[in-house]
Amino acid sequence: NSKFSCVQCQIKLFRKEKALEHKRATHGEESSFCCVQCPKMFTRKERLLDHVQVVHEKKMLKCHLCEIEFKHQNRLSRHIQCQHEESKKYCCEQCPKKYKRKDQLIDHVQVIHEKKFFKCNLCDKEFT
Repeated sequence: NSKFSCVQCQIKLFRKEKALEHKRATHGEESSFCCVQCPKMFTRKERLLDHVQVVHEKKMLKCHLCEIEFKHQNRLSRHIQCQHEESKKYCCEQCPKKYKRKDQLIDHVQVIHEKKFFKCNLCDKEFT
């Protein structure tokens, strides 16, 4: 019963050391960060730490501003940037409105300045 299988060539190995040796020798990968609680191996320490927190410790990362929880740091960072940061770098050229994200500015321009509406095929009502 093999515990470790290579994700690139599906070879099955019985020991973590042999799996690491195989990845280095065959695929040129340095997966030197191994989880001690399961067979997973990682090429970066940050990914291993993230894996341990989410999978084994069931730790969630909490937003300090609104208490919403995330499994991964990059998702928490994006949430803070999009929801809480004051920087609104996307500016409308036709009015003083500013937005945090480009898609919000595009929606604004289409609805307010270009008067783009979407017509229902069934009832001919228009929606923004």
